[in-house]
Parts: sequence; C-alpha cells; structure tokens
Amino acid sequence: MPQATIKEAVTKKLSISPSKLQKFEVDYEKKIVKVISSKSNNQEIEFTFTSFLDLGKIQTTIKNGRSYTNIKKIKKTIAKKMGVNQDELKEFDVNTNDTGTVHSTKFSGTLAFKFSSNDTK
Repeated sequence: MPQATIKEAVTKKLSISPSKLQKFEVDYEKKIVKVISSKSNNQEIEFTFTSFLDLGKIQTTIKNGRSYTNIKKIKKTIAKKMGVNQDELKEFDVNTNDTGTVHSTKFSGTLAFKFSSNDTK
C-alpha cells in the first residue's frame, strides 16, 4: 500500500490536511503508522492498518461442478493496480476464500488481496 494512500486515510480520519502533519512514519512490517499533528497537541498518535487490495469481481469458470479461478486475470489486475509488471509478482498464492497473497521486487512485505467470484459456465 503506497504511503500516499495511508497518509490520505490518516488525514481523513483526523480531519486535517496533509500539511498539518509534523511527523508521518509508516512501519510496513508492524503495520503501524505514527503521526504527530497540531490537532493532537503535538502528541504522537499510533494507528494500525491492514492492507487488502480489493480486486473487485474476477471471472471464474465452472466445469464438472468445480469452480476454477482465472489466475492470469488476478495477476493482470494486481499488476495494473500496483503499477508493476506481472513477471515482478512472486510467491503468488490464491486460496478458496477468494483471497490471497503475493510478494514483489517492487514493494516491501506481503500484499494481501481479495476478490469476488463471478461464475460463468
């Protein structure tokens, strides 16, 4: 998750403009954001975050009563949303709950994603 997205969410939560932040630190491993603003009386505030990339509806195919997820479509969607090439996505894993994880050489940590199935026969 880009820092700009996190900063936007934090400033919206605090009802302040980004320029009012005196300190803004993101620890992706611990999933913690530390901020200081004049609104908080110059006290440090800590937020935790989760980062699920919502891919929206992904087409699945039903054959012989079993549902098959289009892995290529998922990779293509993630690459487009994250601004990376598909071949830069590593350790790609999708589970039966319409969620999964992926690593990349272009961003740190594990990116978790979710999608909803759109079944076709």
